[in-house]
Amino acid sequence: MPSLITSLEIKAIITPIAAFDPSFFDTSIEYIEDSIISGILTTAYYNDLLAKVALLPGTPLSASDQLVYNIVLKAEAYAVGYESYQKDLESKANNQGIMTNHTQFSKSAASIAATRILKTLKDREYFYCYKLGEFLIANFANYPLVVVDDVFYEPNFRRFFAL
Repeated sequence: MPSLITSLEIKAIITPIAAFDPSFFDTSIEYIEDSIISGILTTAYYNDLLAKVALLPGTPLSASDQLVYNIVLKAEAYAVGYESYQKDLESKANNQGIMTNHTQFSKSAASIAATRILKTLKDREYFYCYKLGEFLIANFANYPLVVVDDVFYEPNFRRFFAL
């Protein structure tokens, strides 16, 4: 299924580690688009933007779509990052605790460090998702496919912007 963002774009936004495998994010992209991004953009505009992004780079986005897309990239990158890291941390918990992987060795990671990483990703997800929703609500006249009453985002249970 086509998506608004690729795992390489997510990697470029959230991690400076050159050797990091971007396929780490692949399993969370569709879930985040279905559960968060399409709710903020609303279904009609999400489908329209998805179709336009599929034509990139041959057919550039309009200026108004590019403004939204720039925010979507960051919102989705941090949401996918949070979801992926959360799943990864759950699967790596073992009898030694959570492990931090390095190129030559692994060491136990303090739960505070793991919590801090997840909190940072979640805070950035919230910031950009909220910014996206506010932008669409404030500029709804420029986005006729956006149904302002249907724009929603909730950080924990995916519902917010109740108007």
